[in-house]
Amino acid sequence: MFTEADQIKKLIEDKKHILIAFRKDGKGDAIASAAALALWLRELEKRADVVCANFSLPKSLAFLKGAEEIKAEMGHLQKFILTVDIGKTGIQELSYDVKDASLRIFVTPKSGSITKDDIRTARSDFKYDLVFTLATPDLQSLGGVYADNSDFWYRTTVINIDHQSVNEHFGHINIVDLTMSTTAEILFNLFKQIKPEHLSAAVATALLAGMIAGTNSFKKNN
Repeated sequence: MFTEADQIKKLIEDKKHILIAFRKDGKGDAIASAAALALWLRELEKRADVVCANFSLPKSLAFLKGAEEIKAEMGHLQKFILTVDIGKTGIQELSYDVKDASLRIFVTPKSGSITKDDIRTARSDFKYDLVFTLATPDLQSLGGVYADNSDFWYRTTVINIDHQSVNEHFGHINIVDLTMSTTAEILFNLFKQIKPEHLSAAVATALLAGMIAGTNSFKKNN
């Protein structure tokens, strides 16, 4: 039987561009964990981005490798595709302009004419094909990252990792371990099970920073 770590390993292997997100008011554990996960995924030669709504990097965590790359908004997730069949007409010239808040595209065929039946529109696949959420109790906690892109969240596989009892288990895979004091600890265990050889010094530093931040330097009761 496949364990959760086995499932996550298979998903990572099959995906190309991975998004990491955490709650809009995420603190040290969430920030450091996200940085660690992004670094680890890149060690696996995967593309990985981190986003947190309205994010501003605390000075105390500015030393973490990659933390400065955390984005404050999602950006464009899809491209609009306009396809013109020019098999019979060829194309002589292509140009465009913007007028009255409208984009106009001009296609001049080499011969004959192009009709509306020769034109098709579509949307590309989403930019990201897998999402990790960290230390986030529910999708609404992501703020605009979720609210402005709800279709993406419903159509993309989500791996939800958290250590808090209030987590709503909203992911397709949920690793919510209440015995852990930080999300960074859960990630450390996952990394050891999946690809321990990629636990680099930078990844380990970020994980330790998350544990220290989440436990107030190991002084909390948990």
